Amino acid sequence: MRAFPPSMPWIWLLGALLLLTASTCRKDLDFLPGHCYATGSFLRAGNTRVDCGRQAAVEGDTLCLTGILEPMSGTPAPGPVRFTLIDGDESLEVVGTSADSAALAIRIQTGRYRDVRVTGVIVGFDRPTQWSCRRGYELHIGSPEAIEWD
Repeated sequence: MRAFPPSMPWIWLLGALLLLTASTCRKDLDFLPGHCYATGSFLRAGNTRVDCGRQAAVEGDTLCLTGILEPMSGTPAPGPVRFTLIDGDESLEVVGTSADSAALAIRIQTGRYRDVRVTGVIVGFDRPTQWSCRRGYELHIGSPEAIEWD
């Protein structure tokens, strides 16, 4: 008599568990110059899922990301102009580092709630939560022309 015959339901359960585990692995993206990536794809990529205190390989690179431009709500705070790039359930804050913040603010108002392409430098920062700590990202842009739409 065998201890665990192959027809036992635990074999099927183990197989299903292995398939589920393999399908939830995050895929690394090769970030190539001249290509635009959806904001959600960027944030879900395996190579952007980095623990706090470590730098992702993409930090400091110039990338083009796509999404819907949503201006920050409320009274504008002093300092750099900011807006959010939204793609489905994912969002990324974009920070204007341009000295011409008035022109950048006008460009943001013109492009609000539109599908846009934004080119800038990826900057990472630590985002601690109650149970863990992951890297978060911002996209820093240097001019109003970094925001494009059709």
